[in-house]
Amino acid sequence: MNSSSERHSLKWWLSHPLELFIVLLLSAICLTVFAQVVFRYCLSSPLSWSEEGARYMLIWLSALGASYAFKQRAHFSLLFMVKHLGEKEKKTCSTFIMLGLVIFFGIFIWKGWFLVWYVSRYQIAPATQISMVWPYSAAPVGGCLMLYYIVRNWWFDLKDTSAVFHDQDVDEAEELMKEAKKDMEKREPGTRS
Repeated sequence: MNSSSERHSLKWWLSHPLELFIVLLLSAICLTVFAQVVFRYCLSSPLSWSEEGARYMLIWLSALGASYAFKQRAHFSLLFMVKHLGEKEKKTCSTFIMLGLVIFFGIFIWKGWFLVWYVSRYQIAPATQISMVWPYSAAPVGGCLMLYYIVRNWWFDLKDTSAVFHDQDVDEAEELMKEAKKDMEKREPGTRS
């Protein structure tokens, strides 16, 4: 790898901190679980903290992964009715969906911070001896990131009407379904490939 591509790679990682944290967490989980397997089965001396540590990292990975899915617009959505609407109706529908998600995540974040502040700050994890604030903080932090990406994507959709509800993705999926159906019809009965 030459120095120019290394600089571009480093620049990309520094400009995408969410992706960087997800990669680091997944790597840490893999290393922790691998170390536990080696210590338990090869050295017959299991680590006392590895299962709990991997569990808490997985909680954070789930929260950050859901945020990343909102960033990439990768969450499942039903578009069979929306694709028949006009541009103005699509924007209106997008706004109502965004408002519903903002209300949901607002309550989610509020209750998450309540859990962190009033319930978990006096609890200590049994094996790792860390404050339970750290694992419980994943919910409100992930909720804040999801809320940010929901509002950001909605704002971009308002500026760009072609992006609302991803009509091109629906058209591509329908085209793939038609091709798959044609392929199924071409097959002879009783043969599998």
